[in-house]
Amino acid sequence: MLENSNDGEAVRTFKSAEDIEAFLSRAGVDSSKNIATHCQAAVRATFTAFALELMGFNSAKVYDGSMAE
Repeated sequence: MLENSNDGEAVRTFKSAEDIEAFLSRAGVDSSKNIATHCQAAVRATFTAFALELMGFNSAKVYDGSMAE
């Protein structure tokens, strides 16, 4: 959901809303359903849930047990 850098430098800007919507659509993410994000320590999961909420996916929640369980 972040822009990538071709030269290895960190980039901290979101992709456009249209790009994110297209990605989510291709992935089959449905805003009318509950969404649970997870990762190893809930860091990326929190970022993803935040980005989803910005996109109007108000049902996104972080599973904070994640891979630690």
